Amino acid sequence: MKTLAEVVDELDDLSFRIADFLVRAQVRSDAHPQFDGAWYRAFDFKSWDYWASNSDAGWGAWCTESGWSQSWITSTFCLRQLRKSLWDTLNAPPRFAGFDDLAVKMFHNQSK
Repeated sequence: MKTLAEVVDELDDLSFRIADFLVRAQVRSDAHPQFDGAWYRAFDFKSWDYWASNSDAGWGAWCTESGWSQSWITSTFCLRQLRKSLWDTLNAPPRFAGFDDLAVKMFHNQSK
């Protein structure tokens, strides 16, 4: 049975390996700057290169996921730089002008 320290070390190693993969799988292109920084829907592990296919119904070779996956990846990288977790940021949500009025409208049962 692993100790807590061993589990934490293993998870830490895995998180760095995933981050390393995501950085290396990210599209880099001077020829097509509109795709620079995106992630394609597929990755060729044999040639270690991002890959796209026009054989998927409804998806062209130049399609990227630009919704939920992109935002989670970039947000997580930002949190790693800040050495914070998602839970750290949820404990103190950012405030802005008009936040309290908006919060009352969105969360009826919550107090300011």
